[in-house]
Amino acid sequence: MNTPDLSHMNDIIVPTFQASFWPLALGYWLLILLVFILCIGFVWWFKRHRKVYQAMYEALQELKKIPSIDSKQANVLLKRVAIHYHGRDTIASLADEKWIHQLKLWTPVKQQDQLEQLFAKRYQLHTDETTRTQPDQEIKKMLSQIIRRCSRSKRTPHAFV
Repeated sequence: MNTPDLSHMNDIIVPTFQASFWPLALGYWLLILLVFILCIGFVWWFKRHRKVYQAMYEALQELKKIPSIDSKQANVLLKRVAIHYHGRDTIASLADEKWIHQLKLWTPVKQQDQLEQLFAKRYQLHTDETTRTQPDQEIKKMLSQIIRRCSRSKRTPHAFV
């Protein structure tokens, strides 16, 4: 076997400097910029979302605090949320049947009868526990769904535009 002569080859030269990660390559700068933009976008979206839905969250918290809800309390709560999201000009003029019709638009179809039963008693002086036809939990569930639908029917609240 013929072996090549290795005597004419030079030794391996080890570099005297170490390669560093700095300065970063263009791809890394673009990745950092993208992450930064996404973080700013998330913070902006979160603040806007919180501002838009703040009235809904407050109304739902107030609904949880009420031990026994009647039609007058429900009406005040729903009017306040509706005015916040749809403006005083649109909602304040609605009364009686027009107001109930608007509420039906935000109420799930299965619960529209419950809504009518609740607001049929709105002009009675006192509601007695024995005459109550719907449990409070069902009423609160229905009202919370109406509040959520009202807040989603128009994304930007009238008060902040």
